[in-house]
Amino acid sequence: GSGAGSLVAWSLTITDLDPIRLGLLFERFLNPERVSMPDFDIDFCMNRRNEVIDYVTQKYGEFNVGQIITYGQLKARACIKDVGRALGLAYGDTDKLAKMVPDELGITLQDAIDKEPRLNAAMAEDERVQTLFDIALKLENLNRQAGMHAAGIVISERPIWEYVPICRGANDELVTQFAKNEVEEAGLVKFDFLGLKTLTVIDTAVRLINQQKKPGDEKFDIDAVPMTDGAVFEMISKGNTTGVFQLESSGFQSLLQKLKPDTFEDIVAAVALYRPGPLGTGMVDDFIDRKHGRQAVSYPHPWLEEVLKETYGTIVYQEQVMKIAQVMAGYSLGGADILRRAMGKKKASVMDEQRVIFVEGASKKGVDDEKSNEIFDLMAYFAGYGFNKSHSAAYALITYQTGYLKVHYPVEFMAALMTCDRENTDKVVRFIQEAKGMGIQVLPPDINESDLDFTVVDAKIRFGLGAIKGVGESAIESIINARGGEGDYESLYNFSERVDLKRVNKRVLEAMIKSGAFDTVGPVVDADTIHTLADSRAQMFGAIESAMARGQKAQQDRNTGQSSLFGMFMEAAVEAAEEEETNPGEYYPDVPPWTDKELLANERASLGFYLTGHPLDRYKEEVSRYATHNTMTITRCANHEEVAIAGVVSSLREKLSKSGSRMGFVEFEDTHGSIEVLCFSSSYMDSEEVIKSDVPILLKGNVKVEGEGGNVSHKLRLKEATRLTDARRARVRRVQIQLDAERLRERQMRDLAALLQRYPGGCVTELSMRVQTAEATGKSILRLGDAYRVDPSDEMMMAVEQLFGDRIVKLM
Repeated sequence: GSGAGSLVAWSLTITDLDPIRLGLLFERFLNPERVSMPDFDIDFCMNRRNEVIDYVTQKYGEFNVGQIITYGQLKARACIKDVGRALGLAYGDTDKLAKMVPDELGITLQDAIDKEPRLNAAMAEDERVQTLFDIALKLENLNRQAGMHAAGIVISERPIWEYVPICRGANDELVTQFAKNEVEEAGLVKFDFLGLKTLTVIDTAVRLINQQKKPGDEKFDIDAVPMTDGAVFEMISKGNTTGVFQLESSGFQSLLQKLKPDTFEDIVAAVALYRPGPLGTGMVDDFIDRKHGRQAVSYPHPWLEEVLKETYGTIVYQEQVMKIAQVMAGYSLGGADILRRAMGKKKASVMDEQRVIFVEGASKKGVDDEKSNEIFDLMAYFAGYGFNKSHSAAYALITYQTGYLKVHYPVEFMAALMTCDRENTDKVVRFIQEAKGMGIQVLPPDINESDLDFTVVDAKIRFGLGAIKGVGESAIESIINARGGEGDYESLYNFSERVDLKRVNKRVLEAMIKSGAFDTVGPVVDADTIHTLADSRAQMFGAIESAMARGQKAQQDRNTGQSSLFGMFMEAAVEAAEEEETNPGEYYPDVPPWTDKELLANERASLGFYLTGHPLDRYKEEVSRYATHNTMTITRCANHEEVAIAGVVSSLREKLSKSGSRMGFVEFEDTHGSIEVLCFSSSYMDSEEVIKSDVPILLKGNVKVEGEGGNVSHKLRLKEATRLTDARRARVRRVQIQLDAERLRERQMRDLAALLQRYPGGCVTELSMRVQTAEATGKSILRLGDAYRVDPSDEMMMAVEQLFGDRIVKLM
């Protein structure tokens, strides 16, 4: 915030940017004319916020520092459930009633009753339901429970209870019983201690960078990077800003491609300009045209060149309004801050007073009244859109630092992004796609290489165990500690004997096997194709209970001292007798391999997305032919633009419209991310069967753009849905199976003949036979008869590939 204009704050390293070099004004932060308290918006690494609170508690006194209470209120659904529980109604009944409340932000119980006929019917049929709603309507919006403000801290010179009532929080911390507005009215100062994720990303990236350094190498210091790096400005100018602080939205990327910033000051200006006000006035276009010489740079008065030079004659910052008042009319900077606030709030009476002061002051300096009024009007216009330069510069510094990391340390930076957003599936998917586009390989989780977070291994990113759903930090701590003590795990059984099975339970093992974390120690040798992986994971999944039982027995024996001298001799004898066997005593059941679909579905259940492959992988031809956009490029579309995207339905939620007809809300994902699809009544009825078919589909519809500035979201309004298999059937005429004649066996050919007849369809089947002689290698095409025409379905292709190997079926 405006505290970045303080030279003392910079010299104490409260802030990290030089206010003199950047022309920031201390008086924007604090001046003699200011009545209200000055404000520091202090952002910290989100993982260390509690340390800062501990610090101020120790510095100012345990009873002088407290957190601020918040109150959760009884809203419509919660009110129904709470009253139902108090009345003794079954949970299932009240939950059913709560789900009837329309899914609208801020809806009241009365609105729900008016809009949902099923609620009225339930009240008419059951007197208990009527009683529930009679009571709930009286209790709605009352405070239900207390919580703590996410950022607010109060610090006082005497114990807090001398100013406001207090209570104790869940961890025995001091908490005000007044909420934030009442706390300030009582005279206490609220400090916002904000956990900013980007600072954690930077800290994580710097730690990863320094971990790669050799002993004796100079450590990397993010605060020492040059601020004039051309490669950083080039990347930003191209709009390649995924992961770069403040610059990620498609709108901002478009602005950067036009602006082409080549100095740090340009980034400061871009952060200030990318807001609804400036974007809607045309001043952004003027700024860009002036920067690139397409429009002449002019100044309202020659005296203002020094003030407006860095922004090409355009008033962008609030501080410029203050400097203009000082230069043109002799204001003190404190007085200029009063003028700036009056202009920002557009208070007519105060503005009239200030106009008189400004014109008189300018007149004393020899400026005629017409010119001074013209400049005053210009200031008043831009003051409504001007941004706090101190705030913008502080944000721009973090923007530049994240850009520098992405250019010069891309692997560490992308790993840090994934670590800090590991709970946000959509973002992890987007970062993985971005990393792949940068030529960075993302390796799956591995019990012998993965840590809690994403790590860097040989210029690749290794998936973190903490990103596997259902695997908690306690379990991961046990896994890493056991690995550190005795070396790499050798198998599922060896793993189960060494970890704490109270923390690493069956649910954890299931999630880890589904994610692929055990692939490198699985029972299937060289499990590197999707089919061999499916076989290996299925066998390990079936062996979980056996492995855990053996692990528990081994740990009990160790704990009770069963490993006696006699026992050691017996074990040696058994080992000698079984030395011919591989992993003696390890049992993996003979179970069918998971299908491709099962393997990918299990990956998605454990990771939140597909890693080994994607259901769309078999439809690349159809996607390139019929899809016009993907979930990433759709964010650059205009409102109402017609598009077609291919993907899979990850979730479907139904609700009733006001007219009583059903409509659907679909979460739709492809290899780039996900998007919400709005299916209104008529389109939903036409497409419901396809949407629920659990196969890759193609959606056509119109883009719906919501929000503005940095809070824009893109959704799709559905027109029609088509199965990609249907699109494939319309395209494909021949199915070619590519085989090596020398390796073929008669039994395989009999199996193939029977297999093809299980999938009858309209496509001609061809066998492309690779034939090798002493002289040359050739290819022979054998076209099969009509009895072997097939349907080009996923199931047929997977069955053929399980018989002969991956990637041998070509659709033509």
